[in-house]
Amino acid sequence: MQRQSNELEDNQTSWEDNQTSWEGNQTSWEGNQTSWKAIKRVGKTIKRVERQSNELKDNQTSWEEKQTSWKAVKRVGRQSNELGRETNELEGNQTSWKNSFFIK
Repeated sequence: MQRQSNELEDNQTSWEDNQTSWEGNQTSWEGNQTSWKAIKRVGKTIKRVERQSNELKDNQTSWEEKQTSWKAVKRVGRQSNELGRETNELEGNQTSWKNSFFIK
């Protein structure tokens, strides 16, 4: 009887050890699950940052194109002003030439 009682106590202790071990494994699995969620969250963040980076690159390209376009408009305006001055000079020279021709 004493032997059976000792065996029962040993079995109970063994079962309690197994239960503790299982609880430890459960905690470890939950820790791994949490870690996996963190990895997934970081992956989503990386994808979002890449998408935003691509959008910024697209916006930068668009801005550079607009800047180039603005420079072209500015250059055309400057050339137009130069043409206007040259035209005025030519007209002034023509008037001067006509005046000097008719005066003589």
